[in-house]
Amino acid sequence: ERLRDLYQRCAIFALPCQILDNGDRDGIPNVLAEAMATGLPVVSTDISGIPELVVHRHNGFLIPQKNPEALAKALGELLQNSALRTSLGQEARNTICQIFDSRQTTQQLKMLFDTSCNPGVHHVDTVSHEPICQA
Repeated sequence: ERLRDLYQRCAIFALPCQILDNGDRDGIPNVLAEAMATGLPVVSTDISGIPELVVHRHNGFLIPQKNPEALAKALGELLQNSALRTSLGQEARNTICQIFDSRQTTQQLKMLFDTSCNPGVHHVDTVSHEPICQA
């Protein structure tokens, strides 16, 4: 609850991840998904699993790692354009609602098992692709 309140005070969420010299990196940072779920437009780097969540200029901005100029440019554009912030934030929330929809992921997992156990059987995708999150 407290985290949600903190996110709601923000206009943008930035997480400029990088791959360290020893190869250590974030996969898909939970904090990024949390920010997106609250409807914040995000700015992050185009490494690891982050592009699985963030689609550049659709639900956030992806920038190259270790590029402060690109980070500043993305943040500046979002700060100056409230319509873009709103649009990206709405799409960010929709993305999370779709990806983490338990009904949808359960159905997809069931189809995967069915297909693996019965390779010759055709399965129809009956999953609704509408987000389940309420505004």
